[in-house]
Amino acid sequence: DLMEEVTTWQMVKGLLPLDGGRGQCMIAGDEDMLYAFLTEGIVSLQNLGAVFISDALRRLEVRPSPKVSVGVSLSGDLLQLSMDAEGLSRQELAEVLSRYDRRKKYHRLKNGAFVQMDGEELAALAEMEQGLGLTEKQLAKEVVEVPRFRALYLDSQMREQDALPVERSRDFRALVRNMQTVDDNDFEVPASLKGVLRGYQKRGFLWLKTLASGGFGGILAEAFGMDERIFAGFLDGINDSLTERIDVPSVEADTEITLSIDFEKLYYNMHAAKADWLYNLKEWNGVLTEEKRKEITKQYRLAGQYINNGPKVGPNDPCPCGSGKKYKKCCGRSQD
Repeated sequence: DLMEEVTTWQMVKGLLPLDGGRGQCMIAGDEDMLYAFLTEGIVSLQNLGAVFISDALRRLEVRPSPKVSVGVSLSGDLLQLSMDAEGLSRQELAEVLSRYDRRKKYHRLKNGAFVQMDGEELAALAEMEQGLGLTEKQLAKEVVEVPRFRALYLDSQMREQDALPVERSRDFRALVRNMQTVDDNDFEVPASLKGVLRGYQKRGFLWLKTLASGGFGGILAEAFGMDERIFAGFLDGINDSLTERIDVPSVEADTEITLSIDFEKLYYNMHAAKADWLYNLKEWNGVLTEEKRKEITKQYRLAGQYINNGPKVGPNDPCPCGSGKKYKKCCGRSQD
């Protein structure tokens, strides 16, 4: 009847906008509208009556969010990842992951098919891929290789993603277990150092030995969970408290460095930075004696008095404290 025809016509126009120039209801160049029509619109029209679908329209696939799984194993200094997605080739999975956006309902493949993006497994895999910084070219390979030192990060990510099926090889599980049980590993502090190192230094020795045995080398930024740029900032900040300064600008991601801290300098520099929350930590009791801490505090205060009461010191003049540095790079920083 007339009312049903009007209702049907209104629905058609809502799903397929009227092109005034052509006098037709159609979708042209709007992927969101096309996806909505394929997933919801056709069903709505079928509820009103018979709908005849052309072969060309039938060929437009809408694939459900794929079920995915991950496998991880060791191979020398590398971790090997295998990733499978039901209904997607390796190239298609790489395409979906490299363009994943949690806010979008779908991704349209190069062949025109739509892949729904609402699956928890796919979201978990995409988060892992982004955390590892993998490229589409890497993801398209049958086996994805990442540095061995990413093992702890990768294991923590996989444990957090409950929705993601993961298979860990025996050697990978052993590597992670050894890293997480430093105190139970079969390493001993050399007899020549036992009477020299303090408790926290002995633990640091065991931790570094564990890193080395696991093939992690001196990957300090990763070991402490820092971005490389942030770690470079940490090195620059602590440089004045080392027994031997590091040329920070020349440090690369794979540069081997040795951090030998002069704790007396560190304590003094914490005063210079007015970081009372640091130099008042109770942990200093096991590092420097109370007498030594008082002596360093007195030195700092005397240096401050000399600077304040003495002749004006320019930023590029030698620092009056005798460090050999320019004033602006030493005590002058704490006067700003």
